[in-house]
Amino acid sequence: MTGSLIRTVPFTSIVCFLPIIVGCSKMSGTYSDAAGTVTINFDGSKAVVNIPPVISNQEMSYDINGDQLILRPPSKAAVSQSVVLTIQSDGSLSGPPPYETRKKKA
Repeated sequence: MTGSLIRTVPFTSIVCFLPIIVGCSKMSGTYSDAAGTVTINFDGSKAVVNIPPVISNQEMSYDINGDQLILRPPSKAAVSQSVVLTIQSDGSLSGPPPYETRKKKA
């Protein structure tokens, strides 16, 4: 019994704290396409997306799961489907059109 308790405690601790660790991942700064037209500005727990003329400064929540960034628009937004972007090894973001490769502005 003692052996199983010793193995269970560390596992339980990891499972309990994993959401806190994952939830702490935040993006910051502005990412844009080469022309600077399509932008995603991260500020704390929100992202502001601008994709003219369809989306104009739409505030969205986001989550990070490993190298995946999930943009979640509000339910009443004109475009209400979540978008999954990949965080590349160089820090850029890539995803489906119009979210192709985005670089962080200096």
